[in-house]
Amino acid sequence: GLLNRRGFMSHGKEAIANCIKYEKKGLVLFGDMDGLKSINDTYGHAAGDTAIKAEAAILKSLFRSSDIIGRLGGDEFAVVAPELNLQKFLEMKHILQEKCREYNETSGESFVLSLSIGCAEFGLETECNIEKLLVMADDELYKEKQLKHKSAAKPSQE
Repeated sequence: GLLNRRGFMSHGKEAIANCIKYEKKGLVLFGDMDGLKSINDTYGHAAGDTAIKAEAAILKSLFRSSDIIGRLGGDEFAVVAPELNLQKFLEMKHILQEKCREYNETSGESFVLSLSIGCAEFGLETECNIEKLLVMADDELYKEKQLKHKSAAKPSQE
């Protein structure tokens, strides 16, 4: 139920151009499901499809109808969110984690649903090219994944 890469890029460019035209800012978000390959390898591709659809539904529930949401391929999702600021993004990121946790507790699925996500700001004084913004958001996503791996590898202090 999300835009594919081509649709996302087309609608996303238009949304960014409209923001710039009216001197507004916003964010481009890039998300990557954690462990989709493992879900596919362990539980099968039907479970992987279920995980992708569940993540898409969570993203659709979090964002406004005016936001542009797409699945870029595989386990990658992106959003162009006009007028979304960093503070609101951090709040939404927390809600995203809570919705994934709720899904994991109530779905009855054996796999764990999780998404790492990064963002890049666009506006008059910042980058406005969607391709470059996706790369910048992906860089932030990668930093989050590194933190997750470090905290998962760290033994608990009890």
